[in-house]
Amino acid sequence: CYRWVQTLTDTVGNSGPTTSGTVVVDATAPTVTSIAPVSASTNAASASFTITFSEPVTGFTAAGISVVNGTKGLFTAVSSTVYTLVVTPTAGFEGNVTVDVAGSVAIDAAGNNNSAAIQSVQAVDMLAPSVVITDDEPGTGNIADAADTRNLRLEPDLFLRVQLVHAPAPATGPR
Repeated sequence: CYRWVQTLTDTVGNSGPTTSGTVVVDATAPTVTSIAPVSASTNAASASFTITFSEPVTGFTAAGISVVNGTKGLFTAVSSTVYTLVVTPTAGFEGNVTVDVAGSVAIDAAGNNNSAAIQSVQAVDMLAPSVVITDDEPGTGNIADAADTRNLRLEPDLFLRVQLVHAPAPATGPR
């Protein structure tokens, strides 16, 4: 905040009225206060992120956002401080999707560019579970001598029921 004083004087030295005022200078860059995923982890087809700025900004678009291990989808300006982005994780990927907002991609009313945001991380699991059954005694043919059912626990709340059925060996030799 700056205070100014103005006094008018004509060419022969006569003083006029004195005026004064203040000027507020905004030199503070807007910041991204959060890039928040809607849920802690997901195996859904998409994940939504809410991006919130510290003050109203203009010029912010999806082009100012980078996504790793996913694809940018629908971008929406909810207000001049809140934006949403839908991200589709890479098919078959299990790990972290990251979302970053670059610096200088949004501007406040005073013309200050935003600073870069702290990266947001979303755990995703797009990898389908799989089961491999191997013979612990090769050549003995004992994997499924008759109908056999096994229950396998894959995760704390996920079970898989597998039924092994013996198939006779194909006939060999002349018919």
